[in-house]
Amino acid sequence: MGNTTSEDLEGSGFVTYDLSKKEKDILNKTSDGYGKMVAKLKEKQATQLKLLLLGAGESGKTTVLRQMTLIHGTGFDDNYKKKMKPKICYNVLEGAVAIIESFGNLNYTVEGEDLQKAVDLILETHSPLKNFS
Repeated sequence: MGNTTSEDLEGSGFVTYDLSKKEKDILNKTSDGYGKMVAKLKEKQATQLKLLLLGAGESGKTTVLRQMTLIHGTGFDDNYKKKMKPKICYNVLEGAVAIIESFGNLNYTVEGEDLQKAVDLILETHSPLKNFS
């Protein structure tokens, strides 16, 4: 099958239109541009690995995605770090409080004045943190 010209279509019921040189140049540049863009997209997709994370709510899908971003990606931007800092601090303090509270259940004692001051400070700040989130 060869190229169809306007002469081939005469009398066929198709409307024909001969493009000017300027229109042909624009069309060629546009199609070349789209062709290059499609080729770049195909090349980029060939190097991408897609992963579908399935699971119930609160099963850790987002956590896995964040860990993969941190380890293999570009890391986290400054805005994200700033946004997450209070949540991370809250989680660290909540974990520390859970450990301190378990001391009593396990009959452990805090030894050392500096360590006792740290425990007291954490327990003092614990109450306002309940209303943090």
